[in-house]
Amino acid sequence: MNEAGRLMASLVSSDLVVGSGVFDVMVDGVKTEFDRRGIPVSDVSGLSLSDSDVRRLLSVSAFSRLGMREDALAARLYGSEEGARVDPVAGHVVGAYAGAVSDEALRASSSSGGLTTWLLGELLSSGRIDGVIHLKQSRGAGHPLFEYGVSRTLDEIRSDAKTKYYPGHLGATLPEVLAGGGRYALVGIPSVLYEARLACEAMPALSERLPYFVGLICGHQKSRHYADSLGWQVGIDPGALEWIDFRVKLPERRASAYGTRLVGSAADGKPVDITVPTSELYGTDWGLGFFKVNFSDYADDVLNETADVVFGDAWLPQYLDDSRGTNVVIARTNELKELLERGRASRELKLDDIDVADVRRSQAGLVRHGRELLPTRFEYLRSRGEFVPRMRYDGRQKASLARRHVQRMRVKMARESHSAFLGALESRDFAVFGKSMKSLTREYELSYRAAGMLAQLRRRFA
Repeated sequence: MNEAGRLMASLVSSDLVVGSGVFDVMVDGVKTEFDRRGIPVSDVSGLSLSDSDVRRLLSVSAFSRLGMREDALAARLYGSEEGARVDPVAGHVVGAYAGAVSDEALRASSSSGGLTTWLLGELLSSGRIDGVIHLKQSRGAGHPLFEYGVSRTLDEIRSDAKTKYYPGHLGATLPEVLAGGGRYALVGIPSVLYEARLACEAMPALSERLPYFVGLICGHQKSRHYADSLGWQVGIDPGALEWIDFRVKLPERRASAYGTRLVGSAADGKPVDITVPTSELYGTDWGLGFFKVNFSDYADDVLNETADVVFGDAWLPQYLDDSRGTNVVIARTNELKELLERGRASRELKLDDIDVADVRRSQAGLVRHGRELLPTRFEYLRSRGEFVPRMRYDGRQKASLARRHVQRMRVKMARESHSAFLGALESRDFAVFGKSMKSLTREYELSYRAAGMLAQLRRRFA
């Protein structure tokens, strides 16, 4: 086996093939499908791939490190934008904002401030695009709850808006777009957009189809079983969940204290439609990392550096008390910055100018996990003899012993959660999942508290 073959084998065995679906348009015969863990997998193990096929796949793989890295790609895309500045974490920036749409109905129907939906609608209505490629509710039996598809009208964009903590892949949509023509905005999380960007570098025809990349800030990617686990807790067996809204706004509560709506059928066939405060459901603490896909613990692109515009939640003190939700936004092109500015001038948008440091602060936990503590996880993974991709920045910063243990526990919990849930499915008993995770969760919580106490002591005596 040559070097390229060994690298591909390492990515596959380390569960670092993103499963974005981009592989499907790069080499004939590759097909991305969901595995039994509910994770999209681009399976190449059964194919007779030539050396050139393997190199072609590696050139668009986020973790092969053979394609142009995120910062280099962003420099080519945005380096000539007037007024662009480069932040070491956020990447290229021409404008940063916090805000929401003025239309209260649109804001209420959005997960946060409604700005993502508004911008996509403006791109469509202005004729810049013919449609939006994003996660949509599936329409057929036997399909996942959500899958990537194309919205071609404003009503479609709005009906399939909102945050979805659910995986999807582009394996069926990109071939459709290439064959059918038109121009589209692609919406996605960092690793998916990065691989799509690399594919555009290799395929000019795809680049012509995708003139706009709209990025989402995402703590980590979940498997499909995350949704199943929430439904199971309210009496909807796995497979009987028909709809889930991961972000229901609860009036008079903080923006971060949202609910989850679950719709499906109970074991006796009776319909279930219930909204529960998300914090009351087991496994929804994002720090636990239940159902996290493996590549999320290797990703250092925390603010979607190759997207033309990026949207996230404004987890900042001045916005948290507003249950209606507020976005943070990073614009990387002047075209999209001007579109947002026109929306503010016409009073369609309520926008505050903020510093990019405020955007980083709004995602402090994500930045800490994806940047500051990534070297700690890599050190742990190397000690286990696991494959670790090259880092693109200085990783010599050392974490405390307690922080290092927290990172080890997060890796362990994420990995164990998948097999623990499969065990619960086999037993047809959700309690099996909680019992399987109990000791790891307890150890993690003790380590997390210890790390927090040590950090407080260091600040006090610094």
